[in-house]
Amino acid sequence: MTQLQFGQALGALILRKRKAMGLSQLQLSEDAFGSSAKVRRISEIENGQVTNPHPKTIDPIIVALKITDAEVEECARQTEAVPDPDLDRAYREARNLIEAVAYQFEHNKPSATLAELDDFLRSKAKEWGTLRARVEAIDSADIAATKLKDEAALALAEGRFSDVDQMLAELEESFQQEATIAEIRKQSEIRRTRGDACLMKEDPDGALAHYLQAARYFQHFDENEMSEVLDETAHTIYEGSLRWIKPRFQIGLVLLEELLTLSVVQKDQARRTEAHYQLSLMYRNAASRGRGDASQGYLEKALQHARTAAADIDHSDAYKLVCTKISVSNCLFDLARLFGQLDNLPESVEALRTAEEIALTNPNAEKLLSIVCNCLGSNLLAERARQGNHSPENADEAFEKFSAAIRHAERHVDLEVWGAAKVNRARQLQLKSREDHRPDFERAFLRIQSIADYLASIEMNPVSIFPDRFADANYELASVLMEHALASPEPEAEFHLSRAIASFETASNIYHGIGVMSRWAAAQMGIGSIYLQHSRLPSNDQPAEDLDKALEHLQGALAFYKSEGPEQHVATCEQVITQARADLEKIRSS
Repeated sequence: MTQLQFGQALGALILRKRKAMGLSQLQLSEDAFGSSAKVRRISEIENGQVTNPHPKTIDPIIVALKITDAEVEECARQTEAVPDPDLDRAYREARNLIEAVAYQFEHNKPSATLAELDDFLRSKAKEWGTLRARVEAIDSADIAATKLKDEAALALAEGRFSDVDQMLAELEESFQQEATIAEIRKQSEIRRTRGDACLMKEDPDGALAHYLQAARYFQHFDENEMSEVLDETAHTIYEGSLRWIKPRFQIGLVLLEELLTLSVVQKDQARRTEAHYQLSLMYRNAASRGRGDASQGYLEKALQHARTAAADIDHSDAYKLVCTKISVSNCLFDLARLFGQLDNLPESVEALRTAEEIALTNPNAEKLLSIVCNCLGSNLLAERARQGNHSPENADEAFEKFSAAIRHAERHVDLEVWGAAKVNRARQLQLKSREDHRPDFERAFLRIQSIADYLASIEMNPVSIFPDRFADANYELASVLMEHALASPEPEAEFHLSRAIASFETASNIYHGIGVMSRWAAAQMGIGSIYLQHSRLPSNDQPAEDLDKALEHLQGALAFYKSEGPEQHVATCEQVITQARADLEKIRSS
């Protein structure tokens, strides 16, 4: 027999206890959390949807049902429970901090699932553990300095980040008596740790100042060590910013620009080229978070650095050569897509075709084929639109490139590109499903294929890692679900419309959380339109309630569009509102 997961066993125990006490899920939610809004979490855990929940995450439920530690431990012994040492230690040593960040998370995301809360706390516990380890690793034989280090560790456990910074500052001063490389390394590491602490308390300016000083300590002693600090810190910032809700690419940009000024980097072709390449990636990602002229300026700088790297690269290194060509193409493509510089597209396509040829003939660059093919598919579609050439052959080539990207990603276990290519192919499947010459059964199957690809991508991009991608995939999934619903008979239409609303709501909440309000308004308009369609189903016995909900979401979208534009969105939104009001008036008058 297949062994149960810990979450399934614990969920079954909670279900038994709740029923034995004669409580409904609603009553348990009120007893455990003081609110009826957490019924979803109780349902999640009872259904075993959270594979390996940490017991402390569901303490309120355990306490309300009077479940003993022995019963929880018995669930763990009988199942495949996987302990989380980071979260265990955080609950033991920094419980106030963990409870504070949990409270903040639930305040910001009141509709979050138990799985999302559990994953968030695990990630925060790991961050705290890493920072604690760095504080503990600070080496000092001096008794006073050791005491300061211990006090900083205690303050960190209690979430007193200002005290942590002050104690580390005092500790730093104690090392400034001897200007040796060994002592400077200690000072530098402390500064980097202070920078990390500033990031945890949302102080990016303070973090940048500390990171720069961590490198500049070596300025008059060893430029190589200075360059390593700048490079390593910038890389950490870049990788983190790809996943943080509030990216800090600007910090990495300043660090890399300083890196390029060092003579040891300017004189070394490989290091110089790598710095330009990293700057192209950093500027491009910063552009994705900017607006208007600022975003365009970042992209133009990204292209400049990408071209410099491509021109300076050692052509015997096929892997890096392909990387630089991808970077050049991506910058050209973004300038065309976002700022109308369509003449860039032929060069962008050519760079990718060259990159594909190199990767196909060089084993060490082969694993980049998934990225190349995925980008090439998008470029081919854009070039097709620029030329006004809408022949099926061009669309088919792009579709095949996306499919090839998926195959290459599967071969090399590149989950990120696999998810992105799934979304791109899903869009093409949705477009194919709209073609009038196809029979209805074929169009329905294409929509189902599109839905499947969107769902696969969503599974790959959890919100805590890639919030914008997760939101976009949910938004587009909602669109195809809505189309599929309108082409389906009841009760299938009811089912797919409900799923579409859920996907739009997920996207809407994330867009609002990360401040992408134009997409939030679009999702609100989508929700309103679905409620309008749902109200018109023959089997609907409460159409007025649906129409009220439709107007609520549509009016929220309209308020945004009236303040931000564009005008065509205002007109479209007003048109749908007029339809909803007319339907509601008919119902009330009858």
